[in-house]
Amino acid sequence: MAQSPKQEFALPDPEALQRDDARRKEPAEQSAEGSVAEVLARNHDQLMQGDGVVMVGEGEDEIGRPAIVVGVKSRQQLAGVPRQIEGVRVMGWVVGEVDALGNPPRR
Repeated sequence: MAQSPKQEFALPDPEALQRDDARRKEPAEQSAEGSVAEVLARNHDQLMQGDGVVMVGEGEDEIGRPAIVVGVKSRQQLAGVPRQIEGVRVMGWVVGEVDALGNPPRR
């Protein structure tokens, strides 16, 4: 039986990890057209007019990068949420019905 070559494991460079972490914690990632807040401000009204959209705001994607968050009533309405706007990632969330005034649901 032939022995397989020895595999070596290298620990990550702590300085590289700190640089990556610092980049992830930047307040607002810049797109070609501006910050997440600026892109959201320009597109807020159009996003709110989407089918089933109940909220839009700033948030983070799966790995902590700044993104635009769009909340919709049902899973089927996620298909209408764009993946990206002006170079900024858009995250669609199913949040259901939203009533800021606390009124009982209509039947």
